[in-house]
Amino acid sequence: MDEPLSNLDAKLRQSMREELRALQQKLGLSVVYVTHDQTEAMSMADQVVLLRDGKIEQQATPTVIYQRPASLFVAQFIGSTKMNVLLLHGQKIAGTEITVPAPVGAISMGIRPEDISFSGDMPSHVLSTEFTGADLLVHTQIGNQPLTARADGKAVISPRAQINLGWQLSNLHWFDAEGLRIQ
Repeated sequence: MDEPLSNLDAKLRQSMREELRALQQKLGLSVVYVTHDQTEAMSMADQVVLLRDGKIEQQATPTVIYQRPASLFVAQFIGSTKMNVLLLHGQKIAGTEITVPAPVGAISMGIRPEDISFSGDMPSHVLSTEFTGADLLVHTQIGNQPLTARADGKAVISPRAQINLGWQLSNLHWFDAEGLRIQ
């Protein structure tokens, strides 16, 4: 199927995704489904083949692609809010005094917005907020680098506020100079 839902409105598209997936599973069909819509790919696929410039960037289950992206390209392409990527200077987040346990060869660190907590010891300056209903995207800055965190939509966070952020080390992703994941 080559982008079969591309001309549908958002509500009908969601309904048709569910119908197509249910039909495929009921009939036990193998289907090659081509789409530029990552929501379609992630919600309908058993396996995703993510292409970049005609080459396979990563092939895996939707869960693996989201939770263990093979490259910076995948990390920032997949997700309704892309993964944050912070440049490193040795063991510190560039432009700050914040130390991180970066492995040898890491020049950048990734963290998904939903993996950032609003308690911790990393000072951050709120630049703006974006209310999306269930979520509040909080666009901040650590040092001179942008960082987006996801809060519950009921949260009240004012632009220009000073907040402290944190994260679990297990949620960090490390990338080398070529943009490849460091395991």
